[in-house]
Amino acid sequence: MIQENLKVDDYLAAATFRSAEKNYKRKKQKVIDSELKKQKPLTISSSHIRSTVSSWCGVPLEHLKKSECKKLIALETHLNRQVLGQGEAINVICDSIIRSRTDVEIQVDLWVLSC
Repeated sequence: MIQENLKVDDYLAAATFRSAEKNYKRKKQKVIDSELKKQKPLTISSSHIRSTVSSWCGVPLEHLKKSECKKLIALETHLNRQVLGQGEAINVICDSIIRSRTDVEIQVDLWVLSC
């Protein structure tokens, strides 16, 4: 609109539109500034990061805490001390428990099982 008025040498109308445009921009900036002042600062915790990474990668990271991880890691060693001669069975059981606690599933193709 301003360029059209300048083409026909209507400088008064062009100046009026330019002034209105500046007022609009000033009001818009005031509204933006007031809305930014109302917003509270955003706090991102480690649980937010874990859940985001988990949703992106498909690996469930938010379930286990450090104490649970330590217990799961030490589970196989503890069971090997208590049960003698069953190392392979304990290994399979511990792997199953860890998979179930972390919701990780091993997907096996059916054609591999049939061979």
